[in-house]
Amino acid sequence: FAYDHTTAASYANMANGAVRYTVDGVKSSDCPMYVDYAEGIYTGYYWYETADAENFWNSEFARNKWGIKDGYNDVVQYPFGYGLSYTEFSWKLGKDTTASESTLTADDKVKISVEVTNVGEYEGKDVCELYYSAPYKKGGIEKPSLKLGAFAKTKLLKPGEKDVVELTISLRDMASYDCYDANNNSFMGYEAEAGEYVLTLRKNAHELATVDGTNNATFVYKVADSVKYDTDEVTGNKVGNLFTTYTNSTSGATSTNFEEAISANNLSSSVDGADQNITFMSRANFEGTFPVAYVQRSATREFYDKTYQENALKDKGEQSAPKTDSNATHYTLKDMYVTDSEGKIVGIVDYNDVKWDELVSQLSLTEIAELCGNGGLHTVAIDSIGKPFCNDSDGPSGFNTQMFGQDAGYAASYPCEVMVASTWNWKMAYLMGRSVGSEGEAAGIQGWYGPACNLHRGPYGGRNYEYYSEDPVVSGTMAAYAVLGAKEKGMYSYIKHFAVNEQEGVRAGGYTWLTEQAARENYFAPF
Repeated sequence: FAYDHTTAASYANMANGAVRYTVDGVKSSDCPMYVDYAEGIYTGYYWYETADAENFWNSEFARNKWGIKDGYNDVVQYPFGYGLSYTEFSWKLGKDTTASESTLTADDKVKISVEVTNVGEYEGKDVCELYYSAPYKKGGIEKPSLKLGAFAKTKLLKPGEKDVVELTISLRDMASYDCYDANNNSFMGYEAEAGEYVLTLRKNAHELATVDGTNNATFVYKVADSVKYDTDEVTGNKVGNLFTTYTNSTSGATSTNFEEAISANNLSSSVDGADQNITFMSRANFEGTFPVAYVQRSATREFYDKTYQENALKDKGEQSAPKTDSNATHYTLKDMYVTDSEGKIVGIVDYNDVKWDELVSQLSLTEIAELCGNGGLHTVAIDSIGKPFCNDSDGPSGFNTQMFGQDAGYAASYPCEVMVASTWNWKMAYLMGRSVGSEGEAAGIQGWYGPACNLHRGPYGGRNYEYYSEDPVVSGTMAAYAVLGAKEKGMYSYIKHFAVNEQEGVRAGGYTWLTEQAARENYFAPF
């Protein structure tokens, strides 16, 4: 919580909403709108703490712009992760902690174990927050001064009672996304640069915890050689720039798979950020790159035409549209269950199994069109494959009463996602998901338009109350457990609003310009 919202780096391009391009020969109301995430990755505490690390809040720039006299203390009222308790706790380092000064390699993980004791007079829970600082070189890959890596909340502790929590983070988790080959090593992608990785146990993003009676809350780990993660650890798919056209003039590295992605998605390679002349803020020069209010930009007629043109579907061989009205097989959805020897359902057929293709090929074009086109707040029944009608209801804080039916008043209204995340307790999100799922069972609702995990890019997001946090780890963790809770009660979830929908003013038909690093590290990460 900042004293002055205008100190947020996102403020200049957020508070006044989106802006329309000007296009010769096109009336203003018909021109597309745009919003610039000119602050890059520096949102929330990423911004406030990094600015402090770079002494920005003591600069003449900050004094002149905001009248700041006492640095960070004049800017931030409550740091990210701040909280109070009715009791007091002491922390002691647990036995299972990975030794400081260890050398990490590509697949290594660090584990920090903390024994928390309630040394006060009242029962309560405490939160252990683990942050990391990756090695940074001025002018290199953009990096905040610290990021949350893991967190854990204790059980309810009576006076004198203790609990041990474990916080785990992998080197891959600490990698940065280099979309411009900023360190000139001929690589664009996720990279854990060589150097020291400093992990700190904290009470909040600004305050080190006291461990073993001292400020012994810092752990240093070493990476000897930079580690490049060019494939996804789950799917094995190649990872590279999908939204960035760039060639590094020093190293010669170029975005090799961008054109492939453009072609695959029927996009126009001329509609990209290269000609937008946006200055994205850089840690190398916060004062010189601090975002300023919009100056309206013009767009070419070609840009305008390609914004609104309809692209014909391309025949991509195996990826072409499915066959219809096939009589080769006859499957129903029940045939997609995997059962054990006693007939109990234990899973579903793998999505890559040919049976799914054959099931879809049985449908008529009309059935496919109705399923896809008539899908607001429900999905239609398809009798030929045994698919029932399903109700879907909106509301990440509980079912929207406008959509709950005649008994709308009986739908529970839950604390908004900000409040759930402020507990720092994933069990609360899980229990909320279970409860929403139970209501769905009772009311005949199978799908949930929630939870939502866009980020709090700044204080002026139109739907901040629907989103958990400014931090992607907190947001993604809470959302995952809410989904799990609902799933256990038979409800499926639509996680929304993918993606970069932090502004709300241009949720349809607008251009959002941001760096691919910000997209991947900040905004896609919770999803």
